[in-house]
Amino acid sequence: MNKREIAKTFSWGVVLGSIALTIVAFSANWIVTRGTQDQNVRTAWIDGQAGICVTLVRNHRKATNDTTELTGWSGREAREKFAKDFAVIPAGTQGVDQSVIYACSSLLDKRT
Repeated sequence: MNKREIAKTFSWGVVLGSIALTIVAFSANWIVTRGTQDQNVRTAWIDGQAGICVTLVRNHRKATNDTTELTGWSGREAREKFAKDFAVIPAGTQGVDQSVIYACSSLLDKRT
C-alpha cells in the first residue's frame, strides 16, 4: 500500500468510527441535548415541589387526626383539594404550577 491508500483507509476509519461513537453516545445517554436537559430540570423541580406538598399534607393529617380516604377513585377530590391547599408557591413565581398539583395528588394516592 502506498501512503495515499493508507491515508484513505485511515480517513474512512475515522469517519465511520466518529459516526458509530456518536450513535452509541446518544443511545447510552452519554450526551444529553438541551431539550432533554431542560425537561430533566423541570421534572426534578416538579418532583421536589410535589414531595414538599406530600410532606405538608401528611403532617397536617397526622396533626389533625384526619382519616379522609385518599386512595383510589373515591379519594380523588380529597387528594386534589389537599394538593391545591398545600402546594407551596416558590419565591419569584405567580402561583402553583398545575403539574405540581397533579404530581402531589398522584403521590398522595400511593398506598404507603
